[in-house]
Amino acid sequence: MRKFIIHCLFFALFCFNAILCYSGSSIQSSSKYASIVLNADTGEVMYSKNAHHKRYPASLTKMMTLYLAFEALQKKKLNLGQSVTVSQKAASMPKSNIALKVGQKITIRQAVYALIVKSANDAAVVLSEATAGNEAKFVALMNKKAKELNMHNTNFQNSHGWHNDRQYTTAHDLSLLASALRKDFPNYYHLFAMKSFMYKGKRIEGHNRVLSRYKWADGLKTGYVAASGFNLATSTKRPEGKLIAIVMGGQTAKARDDHMIHLLNSVYSKIQPNKRHKKQHIIAKKRQYIFMYATNSHKKTSSAKIKATRRNK
Repeated sequence: MRKFIIHCLFFALFCFNAILCYSGSSIQSSSKYASIVLNADTGEVMYSKNAHHKRYPASLTKMMTLYLAFEALQKKKLNLGQSVTVSQKAASMPKSNIALKVGQKITIRQAVYALIVKSANDAAVVLSEATAGNEAKFVALMNKKAKELNMHNTNFQNSHGWHNDRQYTTAHDLSLLASALRKDFPNYYHLFAMKSFMYKGKRIEGHNRVLSRYKWADGLKTGYVAASGFNLATSTKRPEGKLIAIVMGGQTAKARDDHMIHLLNSVYSKIQPNKRHKKQHIIAKKRQYIFMYATNSHKKTSSAKIKATRRNK
């Protein structure tokens, strides 16, 4: 019996991995592909493929830019209502951007929103300059923080993610950064769930479709340059637990998003509900039983009254 159970467990594990490989066979065949899924509460790796292989981060770089900006806000070195002047370097940044002009004023709040929702390169430079004085000093802070977060296979060259051969990371390192953002900045982390924001009287829409497609997703970031493929960091919150997931190297945004959702669902299917969730499930079942019992009792009582009334007539 014991051998039979062990064989069943191995078979189930084989099937789980086979499903993952089959569902993502196209995206996983790319030389740019890498992925990882972490239990956000425990740090346990739930799934991993090429997670320690060096990849180009593209706009996932902005997660570190935001980490340092949030840190400056938390330490009162910046404040969200503070206005800063757009520099020549910031105004010259290519798309994606919000078309900032030299000398224009923008608040830190607007820059943060533009970075999260629009992945605006010009806003990234604005934040880097506001935080450190210039982007070169900011990049030094980025690499210092990466070491502090144990991102040992990461090197930054800019604050926005525009391609640079010497700017690289891994899916594993990015999962550490995503986890740190969630843990270290509870007062700001909810901003990663934003799908749009108002700027100059216009609504600026984001392009993180997973936030709309996967109801348990509660934040994080997209990224793309030709050298990296389509990248995505996603965090989720379900009764079974919280996850952090990274997918890198998608051939299209949709393929990347589809694969991310499949990975999340597959991992959640393996997670045993925690005690609190089990208790809530039991309570819900009891309430359902009590409701059904009360309803049936009411029906029987009503039926008996009707019969008695008919007899009296």
